[in-house]
Amino acid sequence: MSRIRLFTELSVENPTGQARAISCSRSIFPMSLTFGARAAQRRCAREEAQATAADYETAKLSLEAELGLDYFEFAQRRRSEAASRQYGKAYADNLQLTAVASKEA
Repeated sequence: MSRIRLFTELSVENPTGQARAISCSRSIFPMSLTFGARAAQRRCAREEAQATAADYETAKLSLEAELGLDYFEFAQRRRSEAASRQYGKAYADNLQLTAVASKEA
């Protein structure tokens, strides 16, 4: 029988044994169910691999962004700590000069 079928639904089992429904937009000629199932499995595997790769890249990008933020936060804290040390040293020097000047007066 050669007839045109629109929106044919095909059920395929993947290696884990779960059935998966795949809808094909057009089926112009009848094809062997085995070939169709294998093609559908390959397409599903390819789509899953692309989704997994996209998830990996998303996670990698998130970690890189977090690392960048941590780096800038760390650099800011180091600069703040250095400024605090310089301020404390200048305050101590000023206090010492004031003490010496008050003893001389």
